[in-house]
Amino acid sequence: ENRINRLGQAAAIFLLQIVEVQSKVGIVTFSSDASIQTHLKLIDNDDVRKELVLLLPTSASGGTNICAGVQAGFEVLCGDDGATRGDEIVLLTDGEDGGISSCFAEVKQSGAVVHTIALGPSAAAELEQLSNMTGGLHFAATDNVDTSGLIDAFTGLVSGNDDISQQSIQVGLRSENEFRIVPLPTQ
Repeated sequence: ENRINRLGQAAAIFLLQIVEVQSKVGIVTFSSDASIQTHLKLIDNDDVRKELVLLLPTSASGGTNICAGVQAGFEVLCGDDGATRGDEIVLLTDGEDGGISSCFAEVKQSGAVVHTIALGPSAAAELEQLSNMTGGLHFAATDNVDTSGLIDAFTGLVSGNDDISQQSIQVGLRSENEFRIVPLPTQ
């Protein structure tokens, strides 16, 4: 529970303070399966930000199925232009999933860039491979990391983009210690 609380706090700060105006945000939650909480919404006022924060999960249950979450993320990303090529997924997870490689071909074919943040001691090595094969960044954080450390990781990913005003971001917090941010270029 402590881990998901820290993830939720960091996600809320990210949504309320870091995501740029005119970005698009959607939320996908997943554990052993995935659920789209909301499709892409334009961040054009603080009320939209607050609505999204209310959709973040507050409890953990189930296993970890990263592929289910990524596939649901692709579905959300396709909602704007029908494609995922050039879009970005930022995935914060405990990484405790031995089946990540089962969706490598689909991820590679999508043309999306996957950034990963592994939280906890048991992340699968395939998680870093997922980032590397798509040109994404990989960060690792221990269970001892505090909320500000997670916020720093999110900020580091955002600051790695040349022009954040040209990015859309999807944020989701998986109920078993997972957190996902999915940026894509705005049209």
